[in-house]
Amino acid sequence: MEDIGGHGIDTLTVASMEGSQADMGAYQMHIVVQPPRESRTGISLTPPVVISLRTRHNGVREVSDLEGIGSCWALVSIVSEDGRVTLAPPSTTLLSGTMVDSLHKVPKDESEQAIGQASFHDLSINQRGKFRLRISLMRMTIVDSGTSGAVNGVSTQAYVRNMGSVLTHVVHVNGNM
Repeated sequence: MEDIGGHGIDTLTVASMEGSQADMGAYQMHIVVQPPRESRTGISLTPPVVISLRTRHNGVREVSDLEGIGSCWALVSIVSEDGRVTLAPPSTTLLSGTMVDSLHKVPKDESEQAIGQASFHDLSINQRGKFRLRISLMRMTIVDSGTSGAVNGVSTQAYVRNMGSVLTHVVHVNGNM
């Protein structure tokens, strides 16, 4: 953990990125619904990609697990087939659709361990090739930063932390299927 301005905020926590699940200590993120293995350029990926964040509290969801859901969001990027090179961003035309979703609470009766899910319903890949999607879970923390930069007597700083990422299987995108 790196101490930022005396607030003890993690700047980056790297989670294991072995395939479709990431170990984040007390939490585990995994892909609930994978994209199709084959698609056509410019066509929405069906079924939509869905990730889930689960707790490792042996089925007991703690209040603290549920309180932080509003500050978590998932971001999709597109990477090379081997998962090593991020292609979009920076490309703004390779991947289209809604690439960010907040983590939504999961009703307790659906899963004792799942505390949140994010889904991506309108993603499309706009170039032929073989790609993977990387879904990264981010958390924003806002802390009091003292008096510098105060607005209406309130001064805050926001820190964004990458809690971990998962990779989908390879998607082969062809112009004509």
